[in-house]
Amino acid sequence: MQRLNFLLVLLLSIITVSNAQTTITGTLLGNDGKPMINACVVLKQPMDNNVVKSVVVDKDGNYKIEVDSTGVWMLYFIGVNHSAYQMALYADTPETENINIRLKTHEYLDDFSDAAVIGNFNDWSHKTSVPMTKNPDGTYSAVVDSKSDTVAYRLIKIAKEAAVEGTEANSYEYNGNDGYNSVIVSKPGNVKIVFDPAKLIKSSSPAELAFSDSASLTAQFAIIYNRIINNDLAWGEAIMDFERSGKHIFDFKYDWSNEVDYFNSQIKDSKIDIIKDELLLGYLNIVALNAKADTAIVRHALEKLSPSSILWSLNPGKTDIIVCLSFQALNPENYIDKTKEYENRMLIVNKSPLVKSEVLYHLFRSAKFQNKIDEASEYLNILISKYPNTPRGIYAKEVLTDAVPVKVGSPVPSFSFVSLDDSSIVVNNESMKGKFYLIDFWATWCYFCVEDLKTLNDVYEKYKNNNFTILSVSEDYSPQDIIKFRKIKWKMPWFNTMLVGDFLDKIKKEFGIIGIPSPILVDDKGIVIAVPGDLYGDNLDKILANLLSK
Repeated sequence: MQRLNFLLVLLLSIITVSNAQTTITGTLLGNDGKPMINACVVLKQPMDNNVVKSVVVDKDGNYKIEVDSTGVWMLYFIGVNHSAYQMALYADTPETENINIRLKTHEYLDDFSDAAVIGNFNDWSHKTSVPMTKNPDGTYSAVVDSKSDTVAYRLIKIAKEAAVEGTEANSYEYNGNDGYNSVIVSKPGNVKIVFDPAKLIKSSSPAELAFSDSASLTAQFAIIYNRIINNDLAWGEAIMDFERSGKHIFDFKYDWSNEVDYFNSQIKDSKIDIIKDELLLGYLNIVALNAKADTAIVRHALEKLSPSSILWSLNPGKTDIIVCLSFQALNPENYIDKTKEYENRMLIVNKSPLVKSEVLYHLFRSAKFQNKIDEASEYLNILISKYPNTPRGIYAKEVLTDAVPVKVGSPVPSFSFVSLDDSSIVVNNESMKGKFYLIDFWATWCYFCVEDLKTLNDVYEKYKNNNFTILSVSEDYSPQDIIKFRKIKWKMPWFNTMLVGDFLDKIKKEFGIIGIPSPILVDDKGIVIAVPGDLYGDNLDKILANLLSK
């Protein structure tokens, strides 16, 4: 009997250990070191908007959140009038970690002339946002049509973040993502929302994260991830500043020397496998951002970070570009095949549905870009059938299944576009017959679209007097974004239009557009003669030279 009791106690202790939780406690405060009006801590899987668990921070700024399973997780520390802080968490063995956080305030723009409102009155759509008007007292206001007794809203184009809280609110509610909505109690009908810049809480102080044990696995993992994210942000901001200065993106260079030295030294010194692997991922990330690659480290990283690695789930959306550009650094001649081989292996051995869904999406796009329609369809079918609840699976089912690829030799789909420069000018597939033209689907926020504009500009200038023109079809949210872009960067002296809402969705489906840039070349009889996969690099120039010299 004593032996039985001993075994029972041992079994219970094993069960207790296997179900033990990783516990994170601490304080979450505002930039001024004081508790915020509302704050919460949210647990999610990487790149997944679904909330796994959330806790409300108490009135003194204290919080406690428990993680029930091992693996890679994301913790979001969120407070009203502050930027959310995202922290990667590696939960392996049960432990308790104390983390104290001070958030940074939103980074507001200097100019609020483009301020607009989104909310429950327009299903939070940026495309149908309500512009705000500046008042004589320096405030801004907008009138929205509300169907309920409360208006939940956020302001856009007043901060570097996509949307932030407004200054007028009776209360705040967590939006399920990365911030809070301002809530106004009102009667149904027209509701006036006022934004007062004088009430904004501003500070230049950065967010602060303090671990009780800075040498712990939790702290090391979070610090390296934060460095990877900051590298992405710094590179992106440097590009935007470079473009704002009027310089061309082809001349952009970024000094990665400090980060290369950091990752090199840390990779050599690290003794913990998961930390070394994360450092190797950080190195591949800057290689993908055009840092000079040490091929020995890249080769070692791709071997150590196997297709099954849990670390690919840290940022599934970047998996494709990191793998692709890493193989390109090793061998520019066969990197496409190597990338495909590596990613197909991921589909077999990686356990993350999010990683697999992202890989399938990129394999689908790559096959479609190369006009391998049957192969693209196979990847798409796997994505929809096996991973229907992932963000990519949902997008594929809702958008891609109805997108019929435009084929070379087929008539261009029917279209009718109104000019952004002169609304009296309308072009359609019939009026364009007799002319060679390129339909280019693009947006000002699309890096590769902007990168392609030098080629388009050169081609236009070269062939504009040879019966050729361009129709640029923008997916931007506002005509003002395009107008500003054309004043500062590229004039784009050809036909420009912008599509929104249902009409944009309809055109994209009819043209089979799954991403941008997507150029389609049409001949003078209205027949498609080249699709995106045919128009890479200087191919457009070569095709036009052959066509227009006849």
